[in-house]
Amino acid sequence: MAELQAQRAALQQEMIDVVWAEKDQAGRRRRKIDALICPLAAHPVPEIERYNAVGYTSSWVYLDCPAGNIPIRDMKASDLELGKPQGGNVLSSWDEKNRELWDEAKTDRRVYLGTQLSVQI
Repeated sequence: MAELQAQRAALQQEMIDVVWAEKDQAGRRRRKIDALICPLAAHPVPEIERYNAVGYTSSWVYLDCPAGNIPIRDMKASDLELGKPQGGNVLSSWDEKNRELWDEAKTDRRVYLGTQLSVQI
């Protein structure tokens, strides 16, 4: 258990060094950014048992970084782009699962109406 805690502490320090802080010319550590804003998931709120974006939040939990989710607005009919096919190529197995949530042959996009679009801070 102590080894796992040490590994996590090393990752936490790396996160601080790479993302949050930098050294000034005098060698003092100063903050690079105040907050990081990112999507809560790669998709709108899906039906039960279809959520596929735990990686978006679990990294912050693992590193003991405080994070909160803030709803921005509800999903509107115009957001659904009904009849418009997805563009681009599948980039990974996760991307493939996420794209299924938007594929009209597999999912009725109208299930997303009224769900909240949110960001994680």
